[in-house]
Amino acid sequence: MDFDMIEPEDLAAFQSDVKRIKKENTEMFHEFAGYLVNHDFEGDLIKSHVANIEIYLNQFLVYFDPADATEAQYGISMIDEFFDEWLPNRNDEITTSAADFLESIGLFYKWLVEETSMIEEDEFEELIEFVNYRKDSWL
Repeated sequence: MDFDMIEPEDLAAFQSDVKRIKKENTEMFHEFAGYLVNHDFEGDLIKSHVANIEIYLNQFLVYFDPADATEAQYGISMIDEFFDEWLPNRNDEITTSAADFLESIGLFYKWLVEETSMIEEDEFEELIEFVNYRKDSWL
């Protein structure tokens, strides 16, 4: 992240937003894990999906725009940047496959549609259409 261009007061506001969003995300991780339990996922797979979503939300999404911390519901519009730009540059740090991330992100946003009011069904359908269009280049 390049924070050199941000005014100190803006950086402080950004850092405050990041802290708030990460706290909200932690609560969502627990609820998402419960959703996976209710859909008969095994413990190790649940941990894997939650870990992948933690990377997507807390390492990529929240920091995507250093001037404006990004919340989970807006991650649908950022999926191409994640798979096309961010993830390929982290091959040494992150060993999870793009396919595993894609599955986790799909499940997470499906949960947001089914169990929360954070995104609408049509937004999720647009995500699925976009993924189907782009996934060959990501994988």
